[in-house]
Amino acid sequence: MLFMNRADKIFLAIAALIVAIFSYFLYDDSLLFNDNTENMQAQIGNVLFTKKDVRLKSASSFAWKTARKKVDVYQKDSIFTGEGSEVSIELNDGSIINLKENSLVTFNSLNGEMTLDLKYGDFIGQLNANSKLKVTAGKEEYDLKGATSANNEKTVLQLNKSRSGQLDIKLQHGAAAVKTKNQTKTLEKDRSISLANKLEEAPRPNIKLLLANNVTFKQLRNGDDLPLVWSASQKVPQFKVEIARNSSFTDMAWNGRTTKEELGAPLRAGEGEFFWRVKALSASGQELNTSAIQTFKVAHLQSPILLAPEQHQSLTLEVSTDTAPENLKSTFKIAWQPTKDSKKYHYQISENVQFEKIIKEQLLEDVEVLSPELTKGEYFVRVRGELNDEAFSDWSEVHSLKMDFHLDEKPAAPRLVKNKIEFTPPPADQRKPSSDFAPTLAWEKPVGISDFKVQKVTQNDADKSY
Repeated sequence: MLFMNRADKIFLAIAALIVAIFSYFLYDDSLLFNDNTENMQAQIGNVLFTKKDVRLKSASSFAWKTARKKVDVYQKDSIFTGEGSEVSIELNDGSIINLKENSLVTFNSLNGEMTLDLKYGDFIGQLNANSKLKVTAGKEEYDLKGATSANNEKTVLQLNKSRSGQLDIKLQHGAAAVKTKNQTKTLEKDRSISLANKLEEAPRPNIKLLLANNVTFKQLRNGDDLPLVWSASQKVPQFKVEIARNSSFTDMAWNGRTTKEELGAPLRAGEGEFFWRVKALSASGQELNTSAIQTFKVAHLQSPILLAPEQHQSLTLEVSTDTAPENLKSTFKIAWQPTKDSKKYHYQISENVQFEKIIKEQLLEDVEVLSPELTKGEYFVRVRGELNDEAFSDWSEVHSLKMDFHLDEKPAAPRLVKNKIEFTPPPADQRKPSSDFAPTLAWEKPVGISDFKVQKVTQNDADKSY
């Protein structure tokens, strides 16, 4: 065994400290490099709000730093948001930019105009009436300009860009227009526009849920896939399926994406009523349209409840035999409570609780059965239900039973008072009322014995019992 002296321990502690310090510098280099290079860039805004994993990197730094509230944002800064994260940034002109989860954007400002290079993700921008925002997508630049709406709403734009480069824009509130080198298009509220060489309105497909409303799914176990199907009136790049516990979809139970018009949803939210809908998405993730909301119910296939043997039961059988104890065998009863969904039942008997050594298993329609004849030992029993389609429920609780045999000891044999009894009956003419007409048999009574069987053996009659 290796032992360290005091000097070795000191050197080890110093080495560990050095590693920790350099690891921190890899994460945040602000102590190694002065931020003068950042300060030379124009300050274009500051961070208003962050949630979870939000990181900021200047053009002159190789490390990402955690972005916090009130931190200044400079020209050419990049901001990244992780899973379930969000950040809001207020620009100097009063515009507000909100980045959703899994997004990456770089800011540039030239001649008072902000250029937003959205690498990928989900971006929401709030523009003033006269604010301008340039957005780059590939080699193209697009001018977004806020306008005064009829009800003086602030302009709110949503941009989505996939990692493949597809960029879509949607007007959520107010009024705005988008301009390219060759055309200008006024945006319509809640209508998506694909930003490409030609501004094209994204398709608005109708989505129809094909399941009957309020249908009931029976999950064999929590997390089994629920078969959801729908149809779209035209080709859609992708769909988003949402399942919630309430109709407002604020309490989400599950969501997932697919390119097909069907999906197996591995819902692990237990039993009860759920609400579901399907959203059509563009290639960048922009919402094109949403289906109506329907409900379904989830019920789990119940496992049978073992009634016999009882949990941790001990069964001791009293036997009186000359057979060796290790060779004695007996059966025990297995019974369970039926379930409404199960047509058959599958039981198992094992020598260990992991059911690696199965002694007996059988599929039957009854709710009780006798075990095979088994020697003394501990046995484990479980049962599960089966549907018509050969799908099984979860196993019941495992019950154990210890079986043993108790051998009755043979009682001691009675001992005759006399081993040889001689008796000569008197002649008939000499008999008197007090004469003995039969020999008297006497024996010593063993402890605990009250009944006796007497046999008289003679030479002429070898076996007579009385």
